[in-house]
Amino acid sequence: MNHLSGGLVAIARAIDERRNSPCEIGDVLEQSPSLERGSFVREKTSVAFPVDILYASYQDGGVLPHYVKFALHRLSLLGHVTLLTNKRELLPSEINFLKEHSISLFLTENRGFDFGMWRRYLLENPWTFKEHRLVVLNDSIVYYRDVFKEFFERAEACPEDAVSLTANNEVAPHLQSFFLYLKGYAIEVFRNHLLETPEQLDFYGAVQNLEIPFLAKLEAAGLKGKALFPTNGDAMFCYPELIKNGCGFVKRKLLQRRFNFMEQQHFAKFGATKALYANYAKLIANNGVDRQFDLESLPQPSKGLLRRVADRIAQWAFYVTYAVYFKCFKRLRDKLRGR
Repeated sequence: MNHLSGGLVAIARAIDERRNSPCEIGDVLEQSPSLERGSFVREKTSVAFPVDILYASYQDGGVLPHYVKFALHRLSLLGHVTLLTNKRELLPSEINFLKEHSISLFLTENRGFDFGMWRRYLLENPWTFKEHRLVVLNDSIVYYRDVFKEFFERAEACPEDAVSLTANNEVAPHLQSFFLYLKGYAIEVFRNHLLETPEQLDFYGAVQNLEIPFLAKLEAAGLKGKALFPTNGDAMFCYPELIKNGCGFVKRKLLQRRFNFMEQQHFAKFGATKALYANYAKLIANNGVDRQFDLESLPQPSKGLLRRVADRIAQWAFYVTYAVYFKCFKRLRDKLRGR
């Protein structure tokens, strides 16, 4: 890959100038165009590069959830944060929160999930240069401890070019995209991957065509990726262990038990129903939260009690059918075949 052209340098300088201006980025704060940067001292870290952080979040209403604000506040101490979120009118208190923590706002379409938001931001802000770090995150993870400084420093210390929190081998080995710490030319590979791939309107299309292929794109460019929290098996099944080991984060979907029937069967097929039905709020409380994190604000299961009971019965029915009938059938078949 070639080094920056004069044009890219000019773009980089223009963007740096925009960062120091009162109003920033694209469709910024239609309801409050006079957003000004707050003033506070960022934390010192061992990361010797400017860090740009893109936090993608889809929410309803004018209030930012506590866990989102907790993450944004902690991230704002480490670099320049932009909140990418769906177009809506935020309450003045939320605008003031963003202003106080020097967080930019990029209002965009609710289309293409987090990859769609990142794609549209990078289209409007085409910077790809070696002297920066880019961190992309989304709100599918609830961070209940102040772990970002540790994660950034660990990622920076890794020789790999792209660092995630967890990885998965389902379909193909890949980094899970809810947290990606990108260095140098990995930023360019990520941006090109987003721009070259058609926008995905289906969730599993986004996983198949954007999340999973990214590691292969890195490796094709001679770069490497790594997860800070490698797991044995599907990472989704390992959160009880990760929490007990002090990781400081959890998938929001697990807290809400927001899985459709087929996703529930995936847990059952691999004997991971304990991970599906674990009391994550209790696990988190037992292992400690940051003193400024409100434990009561953790997202709650989104289904009523009767629906959860029905899901549990269906889950165990599938598990018994799979574990008893299919395994017995396979043993009988193998016996008849003389294996």
